[in-house]
Amino acid sequence: MALVSTVAGASYPHPQRAAVGAERGQSTHSEWRINLCHQIDVSGVVAADDPQQQKSVISHAGISCTMAPRILVLSMEFADPLFSGNGVYCRSLVRGWVENYDGVLGANPEILIVCGQPQQQQPQGKLETMAARRYVRLQPPSSESSTARDQKQMQQQLRQKPSQRQNVEYLPVSLPVWRKLDITSSWEAFGLGAKQWVNRVQEFMPDVVVGVDWTSLGPFKTLLDGGAFAKKTPFVYFNFRVFSVQRNASSGGNGGGSAIRDSNKDNDNKKKNKNNNGYANDRDFYRQKERETIAHASVSVALCQADGVALTSLGDGLLQRPVEIVNPPLRDDVRRYALAAQRAAQFEATTPSPVRSYITCCSRLTPEKNVSAFVDIVTHKRVAPLLRAKNITPCLVGSPTDPLYAEAMIKRLKTIFPGESSIVLDFVSAKTLGCDVFGRSVLNIHPALYEAYGMTIVEAAAFGTPSLIHNSGDIGAADLLLDQLDYPNKTGVLVADMQAIEAVADMVVNLLSDRQDTVNVLDGVARRAQELALRWNEMRVATRTLSLLKEMLLLSNKESDL
Repeated sequence: MALVSTVAGASYPHPQRAAVGAERGQSTHSEWRINLCHQIDVSGVVAADDPQQQKSVISHAGISCTMAPRILVLSMEFADPLFSGNGVYCRSLVRGWVENYDGVLGANPEILIVCGQPQQQQPQGKLETMAARRYVRLQPPSSESSTARDQKQMQQQLRQKPSQRQNVEYLPVSLPVWRKLDITSSWEAFGLGAKQWVNRVQEFMPDVVVGVDWTSLGPFKTLLDGGAFAKKTPFVYFNFRVFSVQRNASSGGNGGGSAIRDSNKDNDNKKKNKNNNGYANDRDFYRQKERETIAHASVSVALCQADGVALTSLGDGLLQRPVEIVNPPLRDDVRRYALAAQRAAQFEATTPSPVRSYITCCSRLTPEKNVSAFVDIVTHKRVAPLLRAKNITPCLVGSPTDPLYAEAMIKRLKTIFPGESSIVLDFVSAKTLGCDVFGRSVLNIHPALYEAYGMTIVEAAAFGTPSLIHNSGDIGAADLLLDQLDYPNKTGVLVADMQAIEAVADMVVNLLSDRQDTVNVLDGVARRAQELALRWNEMRVATRTLSLLKEMLLLSNKESDL
């Protein structure tokens, strides 16, 4: 349930901006006016495509602004080329805040983003070269490049006249390592590189700072120590993934296996890691970084219930307030294509729907995503013949974050399905992902054993494609889609033990059989999944997160007055 929390009629000036305003001869009473008096559920009562109803409901939440709030966002991944769900969700948050749906949440915020960008275009290796030469068999191929639409929109906004422009600006920090968010990433360079933007951030005078994952801690401390913003400026920690609870959180770069270096098992790795980072193993490193980020945060936000529990445990004694849970939305570009496909399906008699002929896995090609399980399933001795008999093609889509691992998975897939499988070695656009992949898939297999959320599960759902996920309870999208009380009759997702390949193979054979009971199950899951996915949109998440940011500013200013 998405709640807009509110306290009646409180109004506090922003002390830093008021002081600067006085120096410049401006009004000293610049403020966010926040009316907080009750809680209102905006997730189940607003029609999915009724702006007037949305505006009416949100106006009753009592949220109003007398000026544009200023939000500083610190995210390693935001600029092109995107390579993970972190960049997708961060863009989705920013888009929801700046578009602000014609101001129904108040004045449009001004947003400044400090983010990483690749230092230089890396020479194309074997995998990237194959992708550039259309090592892709999607029918029909899309002409839209990866993430181009989002980037084009941002650039168009920045070129508009000031009176027409969405107030968003991003400040890049060049990083020697790209496509990594773990201990092997350029997290230190990101932290140190933020120093070049101290003056610009100081001029911006943020009301609130938003940090994505533990990698935002470095730039936060650099900017804070440089005097870019006041120590009392609220810091909201958006945890997109709890690294310290994952077995395969680090990418080893060796084509497989966990890069967690356990000091009790591998003294050589222990010595190497201590020399590099001063920690006995990667989990100790992540635990320390995540605890330190929690300690600096006014509030921590998790993407799902399981991660909320993990952060609560991790932040024992450090949390300033309870962890907030905000499920990511279905991003608007995917949602638009999904609604268009849904409308087209209503006229199927005149416009035939695309043939669903894929069994799909959409994930970064890295051991932590357990992509090998998908390959094991579709190449299984009972599954592969059935796929051929039903003209169903294995479709593997994802960025080759670990090239050696990716190449090994492709080789195995091509051995069993020579010339038959579709492989997209790229982080594809919303149109390609939705219309060309999920819109043509009969089943989406998401084999990861842990997923902070798993946005592609919800994106598949939006196109009426049911997903099969791990049954551990550690897949965040289950918060939105899984009905444990009446499974599988009213659920929007199917579950199985992704470590028990034989059992999963049997399940896939049953699901793809022509028996009426299994056909009914898949159809029912698909309908429920689509209904749930289309309901939780960027508008609602913007409402929830902006209200949280405003509440943090309110509390910070109140403490400053004491």
